[in-house]
Amino acid sequence: MDTSQIVHNMRNKRNFLEKSGACCIVMPCHISHSWYDEASQECSLPYLHIAECVASELKEAKLKPIEAGSPLRIGLLATNATLAAGFYQEKFQNQGFEVVLPDKATMEHTVIPAIEALNRKDMEGACNLLRIALQVLLVRAVSSIVLAFHDMWDLLPQDDPLLKKSIDPLDALARSTVKWVKSLHRKHRKTESAQLKPPSVYLFLVRRSLNKYSFCIVICKTLLKLGFTCK
Repeated sequence: MDTSQIVHNMRNKRNFLEKSGACCIVMPCHISHSWYDEASQECSLPYLHIAECVASELKEAKLKPIEAGSPLRIGLLATNATLAAGFYQEKFQNQGFEVVLPDKATMEHTVIPAIEALNRKDMEGACNLLRIALQVLLVRAVSSIVLAFHDMWDLLPQDDPLLKKSIDPLDALARSTVKWVKSLHRKHRKTESAQLKPPSVYLFLVRRSLNKYSFCIVICKTLLKLGFTCK
């Protein structure tokens, strides 16, 4: 697969954001991070990486191994394309975590069928298959599961115990973005005597998807409370 055009388009969009006055760039899309290194090369702005945001939160959570004397295991549930890209595994391992992936049978009989069921609007079937996939990872003594497939998050009730053991990477990216914006806000307040207006923050959607819009709503609410302009 020739990805040169994908990288070219991502760089053009990044250049547009830089010239438009953006102060930070985030990509609320898992698979787009496959080309993060190429897209962020020579970027003049902070460019948050979704897997680094998750890894940092896991580190800060000070989780304990399920089995005494064993390394801290983190489960990762995602599409074949995201797993093959390997950026989640790399960032987690850099923080000292052991990454546990679904085995071939789990992918073939639960994860892929769950995605197919979701695509054909069979929510009950997708939900049941997702439960099995999560339970299989938990049986392998993982302390937490990174569910890197945002559309799956609406399948289970918010108070479901399985979700309480799981992490949504887009939520982690949103929290990291908010943290970054708040740090910028503190710096900006030091210049209030100069009567400068807070800078605008530009949010860019990599592709059309409802979960990207919900991500932007989370960010924009915080930006507006801090006095920033969100575009």
